[in-house]
Amino acid sequence: MAIFSTIIPSYLVSAAIAKLGASNFSIIASLGPISTIVLAFFFLGESLSIVQIIGTGVVIIGIYTVTRSKK
Repeated sequence: MAIFSTIIPSYLVSAAIAKLGASNFSIIASLGPISTIVLAFFFLGESLSIVQIIGTGVVIIGIYTVTRSKK
């Protein structure tokens, strides 16, 4: 069990950083909490609060702003 939950994800993160670079990977990794909220909503039937929706919007706007300024 530890192999699937610890070792493999650690390896995949290291491989992604090596391939994409740390700055690009950090932008993509910031989508992690949003995907957790969406998956919990669809698969676990969790309800979304207004704070979660606002937070999701803030994160998406932040990612858009950072990636737009890099070009």
